[in-house]
Amino acid sequence: MLNLITLKQRLTDGLIFLFILLLGLTILIGSGGGGGGSTTSDASDDSELLSYYNLRVTGVDDPLDDWSAGLNVRLTQDGMSYQLRVDPQSLEAGYLCDPTTRQCRLDRIDTATRIEVYDLDEPDSLFGDFRLQVLDEWIIDESGLAVSGALQLAQASGFGFIELAVNQCDEGWGVNITDNGALLGCYTWNQLEGLLRQSSVDVERLADLAYGILDELFDLIDSQVLGSFELLDDHLETVGNISLACDRFSDVGLSPPPPYEAWDQGERIFHWVDDTGEWDLGAGDSFGYLINRCWRNDPQSLVDILTNGTVDLIAFTELVDGADWLQRIGFEGTTNARVGGVFFDYFVWIETLTDEMLNRTSVDTEQVINGGISVVFFAP
Repeated sequence: MLNLITLKQRLTDGLIFLFILLLGLTILIGSGGGGGGSTTSDASDDSELLSYYNLRVTGVDDPLDDWSAGLNVRLTQDGMSYQLRVDPQSLEAGYLCDPTTRQCRLDRIDTATRIEVYDLDEPDSLFGDFRLQVLDEWIIDESGLAVSGALQLAQASGFGFIELAVNQCDEGWGVNITDNGALLGCYTWNQLEGLLRQSSVDVERLADLAYGILDELFDLIDSQVLGSFELLDDHLETVGNISLACDRFSDVGLSPPPPYEAWDQGERIFHWVDDTGEWDLGAGDSFGYLINRCWRNDPQSLVDILTNGTVDLIAFTELVDGADWLQRIGFEGTTNARVGGVFFDYFVWIETLTDEMLNRTSVDTEQVINGGISVVFFAP
């Protein structure tokens, strides 16, 4: 949940959430038809992508588990541990799409976005509870660069109001950080991402933590929701589950980081649950990942991801209108007496750091995530 790298890099390097809907949406909408449920209409292979979609994410409470609404997270970093519950009251954003190439990118983060964060470390609370609110709409240009926007953190006690406003610093793009109206300075994205572990100023550390929360919510949507769309096809409907290969440390001359030395190569199993009972993959059904020590190596980066645990995608929603335009897609509502959404069960997200000189890896940050959120893309 508290990945303090990804979104900042994407905002500055232009890597922000380009996802190919051709793989998922065309196959998906053309393969299963309705599948049951009030949000469903029959679809065809000619279903078209609109040029724009809104995104809405909210915290949900699954009565089958003991977790409160939203995501419960334990972050371990540099020997420090933080426990938080992140409950998106409403995370609102917009994605700009090219119907021809069927590629979409994050275009804005709306002022309707409000996220409640609860500090679970009491009585040894470090920051206390706080609320994140997008004050000014975040605008992302076509290169993936944030060109405007402001995020406010309102703390239940202590610091009051902290604001992060996108600005051009002397060394490059970043944010102005203000503490109750007083300017602390302009921080580039790289400077911001190191404040939680390096700064002795609580306001600076809290600013980095707050922005990391927003980052991680988008990162989970990107990896666990958008990444699942391309897997929903006729083959999955036939076999019921598919195995997804993971990278092997030893193939690139590395060893897994301590204390995970035995995790050389794992696997991910993606499976279909026919909740509608119609033997027809489509809306109203559910899916899930069973992840066993899966490492994903990015040759272009020294930071890679090692995951373990389960992710359940409950109550798939798709809506295509009579003219074959995709109007809505995601995981929400209910199905087969289950609450819809994306649910994490002891989902471990580890960032591994490669030391090229010593040819070894180490754990940079480790997160354990439980709980659920509903995620839906829909026409404006």
